[in-house]
Amino acid sequence: MPSPRLPIAPRHPLAAAAGGAALLLLASLAAEQAWLGAERSELAEIAQELRVDRPELLREIGHAGDGARARLAVASALLATELAPPEGVDEPDLSRRRLEAARRLAASALEERPASWRAATVTGTATYLAWSGGRSREPDPRLLQEYHRWEEPLLLARRLAPGRDEPARALVSAYVELWPALSDDKRRLARELAGRALRDRQTFDRLIEAWLTTAGTGPDALAAIPDEPWAWERIASIMANRADWTAFCDARERHRGALEHGLQRHLDDARVQLDRGQILAARAALLGLIARTPAEPRFAPVVDAALRAAPPGPPHLELLPGLRSWLRWHLAATASGGNGLSHDALARLRSAAFPGSLGTDDLPLAARATLALGEANAVQRAERIERKADDLWSESWGLYFIEKAGALAERGHTDAARATLDRVHPAWRDQPLFLDLAARLARTDGRSNQTGEAARIRAALERQRSRRWPVTAWSWSNPTPVLRMLVRESGNGLRITIAEAPAAGAAVEVRLDGEGAGCREIRNGDTITLAMPIAPGPHSLELATLAGERVWPGPVELR
Repeated sequence: MPSPRLPIAPRHPLAAAAGGAALLLLASLAAEQAWLGAERSELAEIAQELRVDRPELLREIGHAGDGARARLAVASALLATELAPPEGVDEPDLSRRRLEAARRLAASALEERPASWRAATVTGTATYLAWSGGRSREPDPRLLQEYHRWEEPLLLARRLAPGRDEPARALVSAYVELWPALSDDKRRLARELAGRALRDRQTFDRLIEAWLTTAGTGPDALAAIPDEPWAWERIASIMANRADWTAFCDARERHRGALEHGLQRHLDDARVQLDRGQILAARAALLGLIARTPAEPRFAPVVDAALRAAPPGPPHLELLPGLRSWLRWHLAATASGGNGLSHDALARLRSAAFPGSLGTDDLPLAARATLALGEANAVQRAERIERKADDLWSESWGLYFIEKAGALAERGHTDAARATLDRVHPAWRDQPLFLDLAARLARTDGRSNQTGEAARIRAALERQRSRRWPVTAWSWSNPTPVLRMLVRESGNGLRITIAEAPAAGAAVEVRLDGEGAGCREIRNGDTITLAMPIAPGPHSLELATLAGERVWPGPVELR
C-alpha cells in the first residue's frame, strides 16, 4: 500500500512576509552588485584612458568593499601618476584631465566617507594641483578666490590623522608656492608643518630651494630642517650655488654634527648584525660607513671602531677611494707627530684598501701603509711592493723613500738608510722631513763629518727653520696647496695672507697637521689668522677650497 501523505501545514503569515523581504533583499543585493560591477568597469576604463601604469590597481578595484573605496583607489593612483610622471613626458591636457578625475572621484568618496583622511588628502591635493597651473598651464583664479576648497580638505585630513605626514606635506607644498599671499598666521602654520613635511626625502628635495627662498635662512626657517646629513649637505650645496659663504659654512658644520651622530647609529646597527651572525651584511655596512665618511679627525674614533669591528674580506670596488683617503689621512697625521688610527685599525684598513692586484698609481700608497704598520718585516714587505714599480725615480715615490729610510734608521741599518735617502726625488730634498732625517744620519757618519757634508745639511736645515714662509714655499702638485714648515720656535698661531681669491669670494678651511680649523668665508686680500699653539719642529699646513673657485694662498707668518 502506498504510504499515507502527510498533510503540509500552511505557512504562517509572518513567515510569508519574511520570505518576501528576503527576496527583496536578494534582489537589492543583486542590483547593487551589478551596479558595483558596472562602476568598477568604468573606473578601470578611466584609469586605462588616463594612462595609469599600475598593474595592481585592477586588483585594488576588484577587492574594494564598496564604490567609495574603489573610487578612492583610482583617485590615489591618478594623483600618484601625476606627481611622478614619466621623465621627459609633458602632456598638459592629460595632466589636467588626470587631476580633475582624481579630484572628482576623491570628493565623491569623501562625501560618502567623511571620516576618511586619505579621501580628504587626495581631494585637497588634486584640487590645488588642478588649479595651480602645474605644467604649462596658467593658474586658475579659484586657487586664491576659493582657496577653502583645497585647504579645508587638507586641514580636515590633518585633524583626522594627526599621525600621518601626507596632509602636512601637501599643505606645506601649497603654502610655499603661495607664500607672498599668506597671512602671518598661515606662515606660522607653514613653519610648524614644515618640520614634519621635510622629513620625507622626496618632499625635501622638491621643496627645499623654494622653502629657503620664501621662508628665508633664519632660525625659524632652519628649525624645520631635519637633522640628517643628507639634508644639511643639500642645503650647503644650495648656499654654495648662491655664493652665500657664511650660510654654506653653517650648513657644513651642521652636516658634520648630524653625520657624527648618524655614524654612531650605523656602527651600533652593524654590531647588531654581527651579533646575529650576518657577517656579509655587517662587513658591507661597516666598510661602506668608513668609505663614505670624510677623512677628518673628528670622525676618527668612529672609523677606528668600525675598522676593528669589520670582519675580514674584500670591499666593493667603489669603496676603495674612500678607504684610501683614510690611509692618507693617517699617514699625514702621524708624519707630523699627531695621532692617527690604532694599529689594529690601520692593519684592517691596509688590507681593505688594497684587496687585490695593485695598479701603478696604487703602489706608493700601499708601500707607505705597509711601512706604517711598523711590523718586524714591514720593510721587506714594502720592498716587495717596490719591486713591482717601474717609476721609482719619480716624485710620487719621494715620501716613501724618506719614510723607508727612517724605518731603516730606527732598526740600526744606517748605511741602508743613507742609501735609501739617495734615491729620493730632487723635489723632496729641500723639504723639512728629508733634511731632518739627513741631518740625523749625517751626525753618525764619520765620512760626512770629514767632507763637510754634515755641515752643509745642517746649514740647509737651519735655512728651513723659520718664522716666515714666502708664497713660493707652497707646493702646488695637489689640488689642495700644502706648505711643509719647519718651525723655529713656539708660537700661538699663524697668519696666512691670501694671494688671490675669486671676486665672488669662496669658502675655505685651513688644516694644520690634518686638523681642520673650521670653514670660513674668504675675499680677495683677506688674511686668515689661525689661533692655536704651535710647537717647534715640522708641520704641514693646507688651505682647502671647500666651495667656490680656487683660492691661492700667499706668505705665512708665525704669530
